[in-house]
Amino acid sequence: MSKLKKKILLYTRPIIPPWDEASKNLAYNIAVNLPKNQFLISLLIPKKSAFDQELLTEYPQIKPEKIYSSANLNLGNKLKLLSRLFRFRLKTDLIHFLFTPRSITSLLIRLRLKLSKVKTVQTVATLSKKNLGNSKKLNKILFADIIVVQSKNTYIKLKNQGIKNIQLIYPGINFEKYQPAKKDSVLLKKLKLSINDFVILYTGEYTRLKAVNDILEALKILFQDFKNTKNLKFIFACRIKSKMDQKKKTAAIKKLKKEKLEDKVIFLDTFTDMEKLYNISDLNIFPVQEMAGKFDIPLTLIESMACGKPIIVSKLKNLKEITGNNAFGLICKRKNPQDLAQKIHLLKTDKKLYNKIAKDSLAFVQNNFDIKKNIKKYNKIYQDLLQ
Repeated sequence: MSKLKKKILLYTRPIIPPWDEASKNLAYNIAVNLPKNQFLISLLIPKKSAFDQELLTEYPQIKPEKIYSSANLNLGNKLKLLSRLFRFRLKTDLIHFLFTPRSITSLLIRLRLKLSKVKTVQTVATLSKKNLGNSKKLNKILFADIIVVQSKNTYIKLKNQGIKNIQLIYPGINFEKYQPAKKDSVLLKKLKLSINDFVILYTGEYTRLKAVNDILEALKILFQDFKNTKNLKFIFACRIKSKMDQKKKTAAIKKLKKEKLEDKVIFLDTFTDMEKLYNISDLNIFPVQEMAGKFDIPLTLIESMACGKPIIVSKLKNLKEITGNNAFGLICKRKNPQDLAQKIHLLKTDKKLYNKIAKDSLAFVQNNFDIKKNIKKYNKIYQDLLQ
């Protein structure tokens, strides 16, 4: 390979399939989609993995570095990640940091890079309210030459705090994978659903986002107070991440049985073919009370919109951004199951409104969330910094 190629290190959690985490997705997509003749890309992967052979075979521009002991970013692997940065020589021209910054980590990185000529990019998928409202804290954790944010709301807030070196690049998805398709008959049969069922999907979390109680109450209201709900079905597609999640799921099942609604709800702890799940669904809801620790733009909503499905989200600024003020999805009041039930029933019964939102939301995500287009924006940042 030519020595003239610039070297880029993607500084990330362990990169290995499955692509079930947004920063992993972004790092992998950047690596495989950048022009092969311009850069050498270092990807950090686990030691006990054959993934490097796949990378070396298909993508000659990628240089896998086996630094991790497992696929999880546990304490030991966090130390390995830091030690990669504190080598005597970094042997790279640019480092792209893809993680949510913490003050101590950022301080260490800043000290390491202080006398270095290495250029830096920081993609920040989310920032806490405390950090967004404090310019001193922001200047401590945002250390790179270019800061990339993933929502217009965060971009505006950082601008208002005096942060200048920022750019907005939305997270991207693969439109070859996520696109409108007919309901998969095999999956419908597996889940005991009918082609005529109106299927509502929730792909959030059981505890952290505080949405489950409102969803259960909204379902109760729908079946008690609204007409034309016999063919309405609901899917919880949420991974169990903790004992609290399992406890919440168990309580939800108990409540549904009490209300005699257990036959209306399906629980999926894990599911790999998400594009099929989106396409057998008619509506994806995200009535969360907060976005604690969640990325600014939940990709599950974008993927669903790319499959031509309307969304209903709670009235939070980052979520309102992707609904275009009710143009690409509906906004429901927070902590208000009655309003959620009304919005669900509206989209179920008003086919004209449903089809318009589905069409407009598809166009919106195609214009803003195409992974290949957005990686070209990263490519331009790299090129400008490495001139």
